[in-house]
Amino acid sequence: MQQDKYMNSLHETHSTYSIRGKESNPISNPVKSSLRILYLTNRCNLACTYCYEGLGDTFKYGGMVPAIPSLKQLIKQVDDIIAEEPEEEKQTLFLLFGGEPLMQWKNMKDVMLHAMLQKNNIHFNAITNGVLLTKPKFLKDFISFFKEHHDIIQKFSLDISFDGVGNGERVYRNGKKSAPTVLKALAMLSAIDEEIMKFRWRIRYTIQETNIDRWKEDILHLNKTFNPYRIITSIDSAMEDKNLNAHEKLKRDISSLRSLWKTKALNTPVCGFFCDTCDECAGTHDYKYYYTDKGLTKKQLHSENMGPFEDSGQWDSSSLK
Repeated sequence: MQQDKYMNSLHETHSTYSIRGKESNPISNPVKSSLRILYLTNRCNLACTYCYEGLGDTFKYGGMVPAIPSLKQLIKQVDDIIAEEPEEEKQTLFLLFGGEPLMQWKNMKDVMLHAMLQKNNIHFNAITNGVLLTKPKFLKDFISFFKEHHDIIQKFSLDISFDGVGNGERVYRNGKKSAPTVLKALAMLSAIDEEIMKFRWRIRYTIQETNIDRWKEDILHLNKTFNPYRIITSIDSAMEDKNLNAHEKLKRDISSLRSLWKTKALNTPVCGFFCDTCDECAGTHDYKYYYTDKGLTKKQLHSENMGPFEDSGQWDSSSLK
């Protein structure tokens, strides 16, 4: 089934970046942590061509999921999850997922407030298309909530999906491209005074056949124009084995970006290709550096550092000094 394939890909992606623990991560000194996905809605204000949302109001993954779960249902899920792992030494990361999760902003707020009362060692991450952040009324309430709840903003991160200025797949239902709106959202987030609200937000950029010729320029533009905590890159799995020429171009572009990173011309870490793979990504306090022409993979994250950069795909911290 198409939706099952999508969810398997989703879980694989997030296990690369977030799931940590002894069973899934044999690196020394693993951090006890788990990723739990909460579906706030399956509905969206965009009509991206590749999205499962178009499959209908319900979507099967281990059972039927309501298009918009009630707050009561969501709170029960939170309680059940925390009951399974109540110990404070184990971190629980809730991925607030959709559809477009910010369309259920009220439920999102209530879920976070409730979860914080049940356990302290908790973190939240939401993945959004950014459209609602351009609405003044919504952004005002968004900022007001986190200003009032400093304990939550310290445990919250927001990822904005953006696949380039010319991307024709992330569109509104009338076919209009969403990129100008998302760029506006990135500008509005960058303009928030850290004295008013300081929180971690990241840009998620997926390299695919439609942006393979310009992704490097997009990353450089995002790095120069905005101030996210991280830029996260990944390779569209559908493209990985299709086009050898595309892979050769990727290798050249990544090498070029790596040079910019080493000379400090690129100031925002680009997770997925080169960065200090901190505890957030690798699940270990033994920080190591990784590089690969296909992005960070679970196998590489779970391996020991292999030394200086080689064609095999890794280099150590000395290469950045």
